Amino acid sequence: MFFHCTKYHFKLERPQMASGGIISASGIPSVQILQRNKKVLLSKTYPHLAHRYLDPQLYLGRLPRTSKAVVNLATYPWFGVANQPFHSSQLTFKEWKQANKNDLINNWTGTVPTNDNDILQAVLSCIGFQLTMGVDGIILPSPLTNTLAGNYDLEGKYLDAAEEACKRLAVTIPVFASVAFSDQLVRGTDPIANSLLSTITAQIAARSFVNGAYLVVEQPENSGHCYNCEEGCLSLLMLTDDLSRGARKTIICNYAGTFGAVTMAAGTSIWASGHYLSQRRLVLGDSDGRAYPRFYSKGMLGDVGVEKNVQVVHSGTLRSAILDKTIDSMPLLAALASGNSVDSVPAWRYRQGNVSAGAGHYYELCKSIDDTISQYTPESRVDAVEKLLEHTVKLSGSVSRDRNIEKGKHTDIDHQQVWFNAFKKWRGYSGL
Repeated sequence: MFFHCTKYHFKLERPQMASGGIISASGIPSVQILQRNKKVLLSKTYPHLAHRYLDPQLYLGRLPRTSKAVVNLATYPWFGVANQPFHSSQLTFKEWKQANKNDLINNWTGTVPTNDNDILQAVLSCIGFQLTMGVDGIILPSPLTNTLAGNYDLEGKYLDAAEEACKRLAVTIPVFASVAFSDQLVRGTDPIANSLLSTITAQIAARSFVNGAYLVVEQPENSGHCYNCEEGCLSLLMLTDDLSRGARKTIICNYAGTFGAVTMAAGTSIWASGHYLSQRRLVLGDSDGRAYPRFYSKGMLGDVGVEKNVQVVHSGTLRSAILDKTIDSMPLLAALASGNSVDSVPAWRYRQGNVSAGAGHYYELCKSIDDTISQYTPESRVDAVEKLLEHTVKLSGSVSRDRNIEKGKHTDIDHQQVWFNAFKKWRGYSGL
């Protein structure tokens, strides 16, 4: 199932495009999310969030104070930062945040709890908060795994504390262990020979109170909207396979863009993404800068640049294979077919912040990709996804060879071969 990776903006113009949402703690202060949550529960304002999870994002606990995410993260109790109470009769959310911003930043430690008692208190507060929200399942807090030296010991302590916390709080809904790892752990190595990955799966598989795993991979900055590390992609597929098929756990994958849909072949049940860069990839830096319209292609599983390349592709023989028709794209495609330019369609003009049509187009295609893969049985899904990836390689290769294509202008033509290679290696590893 496709879920929306939700940050500050909860509303979707066409909420039927997502089966639910995963709300990121970094996107909205805790005092506001609880008020916003009342609208989710008591009205039809955000119907897609009838099914929702909260990503507590403890893996961002080591961010420096200079990060824009710190102000929001510091409002959640599991980060250990003292907060002034919020009274709606005295201040608005904006006023409260502005009044307390300096304290939230100055009291941010840039660390995560490491001793047993502090870990337990953090986990208790995190689970209790999610129970108050009425989520579909609990996503457990866990630090970022970014070193081989610890052998997953600290993360294991968090799982131990979570088991105790779930007993104390009488948790009856599904529980998901967070697996947040840096791709620096696997980049330039052979993930199949990486003992840490097997340690992670063993730690989670051994705990019967854990119903599933929530997988995210931290990625480097300045590498585009589509994750293009072969070892990282292979690691996600391996973790998904070992935990779903091997340990019979339910898998949720976030921050991998539409590669999350690819992991459905390995056993992922829910994958989440969003139109903005910070919704497609987990980057520790402040990755969202200037947002411009992007035209996503289901055939390429990547974007085609709106400024020039959409028009170039439309003039070629592959336009129907690359430029998908959606509710939001049809006015643009009709204008191009009439000989007009992209700028003749206001919703698609290449202007900073003009992303509503591109976002709606992206979400409709995410649902379409999810529907396409979901129609296959688990047994036939592997063949279907491999053929899909092989097709993306051919299409992206054709676009890459077009001398009229303006390289680097938001046209994603490098990751398709990476995804295909990772998939074939995983298939060999899994024996499927």
